[in-house]
Formats: sequence, C-alpha cells, structure tokens
Amino acid sequence: MATKKKKNLRFNDGIENLKTMLGTAVDVKTSTEFSELELDKDEIERAYRYDWLFAKAVDVPAKDMTRKWLTFNGKKKSVRAIKEHYKRLKVKKVVRKALVFKAMYGVSYLVIESTSKSLKSRLKNFDEIKKIHVYHKFEINKKNDIHESRIYEMEQNFFKDSLLNKLYSSILNLLTSLEIPASLMHKSDIDFLSIKNLANMLSKCKKSKDCNDAEEKILKRIQAIYEQVSMFKIGIKDSEESYESFTKDLSNFDSLQQMYMQVVAGAADIPLTRFFGTVPKGLNATGEGDLQNYYDSLSSLQDELIEPFLEKLNDNLIEAYKINDKNFSFEFAPIRDITPKEKADIDNTKASTISMFIDELDPETIVEALKQLDVFKNIEL
Repeated sequence: MATKKKKNLRFNDGIENLKTMLGTAVDVKTSTEFSELELDKDEIERAYRYDWLFAKAVDVPAKDMTRKWLTFNGKKKSVRAIKEHYKRLKVKKVVRKALVFKAMYGVSYLVIESTSKSLKSRLKNFDEIKKIHVYHKFEINKKNDIHESRIYEMEQNFFKDSLLNKLYSSILNLLTSLEIPASLMHKSDIDFLSIKNLANMLSKCKKSKDCNDAEEKILKRIQAIYEQVSMFKIGIKDSEESYESFTKDLSNFDSLQQMYMQVVAGAADIPLTRFFGTVPKGLNATGEGDLQNYYDSLSSLQDELIEPFLEKLNDNLIEAYKINDKNFSFEFAPIRDITPKEKADIDNTKASTISMFIDELDPETIVEALKQLDVFKNIEL
C-alpha cells in the first residue's frame, strides 16, 4: 500500500502585514534605530531661556543640592573664618552655577584664581584665593590656558552631553499634547448654516458688484440668525435652510498629557510631585517613596560632584589663611525636611543613648548632650 507523504506545515502565531512588511523577513521594526542629536550652544541656550520644562529640569536638582548647603564642625573661631571666606568667594552660588552649566552644556569647570599667581601656574596651598570662576565647555580650553591644579570638572555623563539630548523628544511630545488642545479650543464649536442654491448663486456672479451684493446678503442673513438667538433664545430660519453645530471632543487629551508628564519627569530623574507638583495616580500613590529616592540620589551626587571640590578648597583656605584646627570638618545638611514625628523619634533615640551612660558621665557632659535635643533647647538646664 502506497503511503502519502506528509506535507511540512508552517505555523506562525505572529502578525504579518505585506504592505508594511510588519512581521515578515524584512520587518519594518528592524530599520528602527537611535538617531544622533547634536545640539549646539545656541540651541541649548534657547531651550533653557524659552522652555520652562528644560529650565526646570536643569534648575531643580541644582537648587535642591545647594538649598540647605553645609554644616561645619570644629572650633568656633575656625568655623567662623571658613564661613567668612565661603561668603566672600560666594561658594554656594558658584557651585550651583556649575551644576546648572553641567546639566545645560554637559560639563562645567570650577577654576580657582589666586592673588599671587597666574592661572597657568600650579596652585599651591599657601596661595591666597581671590575668586572662583565657573565656565562651560564652549568657553574654556583647560589644557592650554589653566593649570590642572586650579580646575575642577563636573560631568553630566560619560560623553559630556547636555541634559537636553535626553529630554528633547519627551519635551516636544509633551508640548505638542499641550498645544493641540489649546488650538482646538478656538474651533471646538463650529456652526454651519446651509442655504439653498448658495453655490449656484455665487457661481453666477459675473460682476464684482453682483458678487458683493450676494455676499453681503448672506452675511446679513447669518447675523440676523445669531442676533435672534442672542435676544430671544430662539432661532428662526427658512424652511429650506438647515442649521448644524459640531463640537470637538477634547476629553482624552488630559490622560495623554499625564502620560507625557511622567515620561519627562522620568527622563529628568525628578519625581512627578517635585517637577510638576502633581501627585501620581493610583491606589495609595503619594509620591513619598519617589521623593525619598530622589533625595537619596541627590545626596549621593553631592558626595560625588561637590565634596571633592570643597575638600580641595578647604585645604587651600586652611593653609593660606593659617586656620589652626585639626578637627575641622564639614558635611552636607539633609536635603529633605524631616517631619516633627521624625524629629521626636531621633531625640528619643538620643535621650535613650544618654540614659545608658548617665552613671558614667559627669553632670556637665550630660547637660551639654541634652542641649542638643530640641525638647531642651529653650529650657535652662
């Protein structure tokens, strides 16, 4: 008995479209690639000056990292001296400017100028510091003009690209979703009046005077209808005329805008609550966790970007101005404001620690320790 050969059957559970080549051997998705975006200085500055989204993405982290600023530890005399030099050199302001330039242009430079030496010479610890300059990559040639000991570099990323490179398409999408409804609002309600033989009436115009008369009659007819509606809340029309009104639906744009807002905030690494002042949607969503992660990230950036420069600056100030304090140190103040409950918990933990050693410490030491607690600040101990 002869046996029939089995045909090889091919099963495919995907979607194919021969017109667009979707899902076939030459799938259109295979031609999708990342495009190169090179923004020059003028484009970056226009975006920062005239687009609030980009300006906010640049300014918010810089302000948050320098808002609470520093706390100094050491002798009162040395702390006061360092604070005076920080104020004279406007250290907080120049660091914030450097952070802004880093985000805008991709890299910024803090340059220390001393009173006795040129910028091309090596900065020595005993040199008195005159001023701290801030430059971006379009302003400076660090190799030729400034000695490496005087310059400190802040980078946005490994490639030293502007933050706008990452935000460009997301910002444009959000702006488009905001602009389209604004434009459509002016055309959301359109009224149509149908007049019998209107096209024939206008096509038969042979003289400009006849056409002008016809157009004037039509405009007067429309005006009469609207005046009747305005005065009497009732419209009157000829039996051969028809009146229609069309309204555009703008109800779905808010969800689209919300989605693009989340995309922009995500691309900028800033929580939605901080960027737009909007609480994320969802069950029990407050944005508190996102804010905490954001502040933790900024604290890490403070240690990575700002602390090395300040340590270098402090070494110079201490040596140049003969500030004698081996125990001098500084730390960044907490970026996030703690709640009264969190303050109470911290004080309770400190008080419990003090009570563990109360039998071993002298009264003066205990009093000084208790003075550090908020609850005892206004009480004579």
